[in-house]
Amino acid sequence: MQQFLEFYHKTLLQLDDQSAGEEDEIKKLNDRREALKSQINQHGATAEVNRRKTCREMTITVHVADGQIDVALEVSYLI
Repeated sequence: MQQFLEFYHKTLLQLDDQSAGEEDEIKKLNDRREALKSQINQHGATAEVNRRKTCREMTITVHVADGQIDVALEVSYLI
């Protein structure tokens, strides 16, 4: 009986050590995930600012020619 209790105690200690190691690893991975999320959000916001244009110029050009009539119309505006 004593041998069984010693074996059981030893096994529980090993499981506790393993669980503690796994918990530490999970904490490290969660911290790393949060750091990566923060970097992604930071780079995403920077990319969004760089990608966004404050003004865009649109130009529409129409050219109509018929015999002696020649009309060129160009409209340009900012969006």
